[in-house]
Amino acid sequence: MGIIYHNKPEMKSPILLAAWPGIGNVGIITLATLRDQLGAGVLADIEPEEFFYPAGVNIKNGVQQELRFPLSRFYYQQWCGQDIVIFMGDEQPADGQNTYAQGSRAYNMANRVLDVAEELGCQRIITFGAAVTMTHHKIKPKVWAVANNKKFLNTIQERMPAELKSSLAGKNFVANISGLNGLLLGVANKRNMSAACLMGEIPDYLSHLPLVYPHASRSTLEALRYVIRISVDLFRMDESVKEVDEMIADMYSRFPELVRQKLDNRFHTNENRGISDDDEKWLKENINDFFKKDHNQNEHGS
Repeated sequence: MGIIYHNKPEMKSPILLAAWPGIGNVGIITLATLRDQLGAGVLADIEPEEFFYPAGVNIKNGVQQELRFPLSRFYYQQWCGQDIVIFMGDEQPADGQNTYAQGSRAYNMANRVLDVAEELGCQRIITFGAAVTMTHHKIKPKVWAVANNKKFLNTIQERMPAELKSSLAGKNFVANISGLNGLLLGVANKRNMSAACLMGEIPDYLSHLPLVYPHASRSTLEALRYVIRISVDLFRMDESVKEVDEMIADMYSRFPELVRQKLDNRFHTNENRGISDDDEKWLKENINDFFKKDHNQNEHGS
């Protein structure tokens, strides 16, 4: 078991773009949008049995057809003179009941993806995810870029316009990227492969919800456009952004009035400048309480 190739075109210095499900499904939406725009075709699949339990069994006319597993699939297209390989995983392999990749299965999956990247001659790797920040849903999400070496990070920072760069980039703190979107960078570093992760900002109060956030995906796709210098139509995402905006507005209206007022201060004071640490601590506690109560009410049907 290993890799099943459906096609193997000749490539010149391809770049690998990879994503798995995560908060707001920011990475998956980014690459699904890009794949569809490029008309990328199926390149290869990672055989699933080593990493996943069956998600179900397909039945036709009362007869079992096949076991259904999550896909771990590579796509390919040449665009604007750049060979682009896109990898998308339906699910993150994990030991136990964890949502995000963890343990030997995750590490082996990261290595399997990089085996393909090396075989195809990929020189650079970019993954995608969400950066949970104290922002507001009416503020255009910015993008936080991290990399496994300074040279690649400098290249990304030089190409990305200032208005897209997250303020997180200038802060001196230690952070963690959950799951394979981050793990892939570390495993790539062991192979001396340059890798980075582009993370679109998502408001902290939305990270509690099982909600997609195409707003952040639109920003990461815009950042990618500058980083690898390709042409991408961002307006195709506007309809999905509008649909999610309506759901966010409904959820936001259910917050207590004082919570809404303090959150709106983030928007009115230019992306959180002027918001006190005490107010942010108060918001965190009250938002957590709100979602706990909301969860309990839904469980009891009241």
